[in-house]
Amino acid sequence: GIMVTTALRHEKQASKEMRNLFCDVADRLYGPEPLDGTAPPAATATAAAGAAANDVDDQLERELAALREPALDATGRTRRRFWWHDLDIACVCFCEVQPPVDPARIVTSLCETLAQAPQPMTRYTSRALPIQATCMANLPEMVRIAKLLFQKHFPQDAPCTFSIQAKVRNHTKTTRMEIIEALAAVAPKTATVDLTRPELVVIVEVCKTIAMMSVVRDYHTYKKFNLEVLGQSDAASTAAPAAG
Repeated sequence: GIMVTTALRHEKQASKEMRNLFCDVADRLYGPEPLDGTAPPAATATAAAGAAANDVDDQLERELAALREPALDATGRTRRRFWWHDLDIACVCFCEVQPPVDPARIVTSLCETLAQAPQPMTRYTSRALPIQATCMANLPEMVRIAKLLFQKHFPQDAPCTFSIQAKVRNHTKTTRMEIIEALAAVAPKTATVDLTRPELVVIVEVCKTIAMMSVVRDYHTYKKFNLEVLGQSDAASTAAPAAG
């Protein structure tokens, strides 16, 4: 899915404006959304590709099986590409993304557009963070999911640099530093920490009892995926630090 951070008390307005942006990007990348209740043709290709993936990919996809299969609504029709959830947390909303749409591709494409031609595209939204996996917000579960994500997204036989960006909201059982230390301990041996310009960034967002995680590139290039800052002119962007 995609986690969206918003202006205070404007979660509903942010979800509406981001729904329009996400739909526009998805239509451009994947074609118009089917309206007859059938799954997009690309879903078949995605499933076939998944069957041929390596063991690590298969294991991760099994962990996310509920999200991988096209979900159905109460009438048995395929659900829409973007399904919004109220997390009951100030300044945060979550958009569930249906396959074959890739959350990271949606966010990256949106950021690329803003970086190439800065212009205000949002009024109530700050950041859009792609989420690749969710789990219960306890260290053993987060470590288990992190290992799968590391094997899938980190180069296993080549050096790389990374950092861990963790944030905890409405949660008191695990601290931000405990999460960072636990995940750093299971990172590949060929990976080294770089807090300035890492190649890969591990995003961990804990909201109440749920942990949302992903491994992304271009995190700092795109101002921590801050759409508000990316939409400013170069001069304004230099003057205003990235939020979050």
